[in-house]
Amino acid sequence: MRQYSSAEYEELDVLNRYTNNLIEGLENSPDMSNQLKNNIMQQDNNINKMERAIQSKDDELERKMQRSIMQEKEIEYKKKLITTRDRMLQLSQEKNVYKGKVMYTLLAIIIFLVCIMLAVYIYFSKK
Repeated sequence: MRQYSSAEYEELDVLNRYTNNLIEGLENSPDMSNQLKNNIMQQDNNINKMERAIQSKDDELERKMQRSIMQEKEIEYKKKLITTRDRMLQLSQEKNVYKGKVMYTLLAIIIFLVCIMLAVYIYFSKK
């Protein structure tokens, strides 16, 4: 049998330890594989929860956006309605001013005619 030197023994020892580590790693790989699978599944579940939360927020924002658009349309409609009613009020006031002028003019004409009739009556009654 051949005698090995101490360096060769050390090299054999290192190779033996390396081989044992590889064997241990292979024996533990199903556990690591299961652990990795569990971690991946847990991360996948977390991602799914986040996606559902994001989708929920997105739906909520979409509803709020639609409500905001409807409110803006209502505001525009009411602004147009107020503008129309304001113009109608202005026209009504202008008509009232015109009618007031016509009434005062007719009243002035009637008073003028009464004054002329009085003057004529007084003038002819003195003669």
